[in-house]
Amino acid sequence: MKISSLICVALIATVPVWAKETPPIANGDLDLARRLENAFVKVASQASESVVVITSTHKMDLRAEGDEEGNPSEQFKGTPFEYFFKHHRLPVPAQPEDQKSEGSGVIIRADGYILTNNHVVDSADEIKVRLKDGREFDAKVVGSDPRTDVAVIKIDGKDLPVARLGDSDKVRVGQWAIAIGAPYELDYSFTVGFVSAKGRSAVWSRTGSAYED
Repeated sequence: MKISSLICVALIATVPVWAKETPPIANGDLDLARRLENAFVKVASQASESVVVITSTHKMDLRAEGDEEGNPSEQFKGTPFEYFFKHHRLPVPAQPEDQKSEGSGVIIRADGYILTNNHVVDSADEIKVRLKDGREFDAKVVGSDPRTDVAVIKIDGKDLPVARLGDSDKVRVGQWAIAIGAPYELDYSFTVGFVSAKGRSAVWSRTGSAYED
């Protein structure tokens, strides 16, 4: 009987804690959340104008050894095998499709200089750049550093929307960080995080580059 009484008292004592309602959100908290939301929306609208989508094409050339048609008969011309290959042409392998990959960059000069990652444009046979307003340009690589995975490409444009660059020395751990890009070919994706650390060294990426600071 005493045990039952103790259990009953314990339940009665805890019910008010469970049933306690969450206090209403203060107007000041709502205003702060709305101001922060509006700041993100403003950044997305303004900064996206200087972000570009980059499509790199690697042309595939898989022709069989022999003549330009992929026919090995020329290779055996003048040998006992010439008759065989002349009358028994081997099938020409199907030409594989060109490989395309997509990345992003940011316009750093109004006359068409764009900063991007080296792995986005490395060894590309063709580079296309698309702006937020839909305009598309051919681009060429003017400089790259594979070790730090940085590259600069150039398009023929003028009066382009340039990104406002800040002072990286003034960045503080814990500050908001926003990424605008094209991950998995999802153009102009907007992601919010924060600066987790500074001064890192020898951070190796999957492409073998080393990120410093």
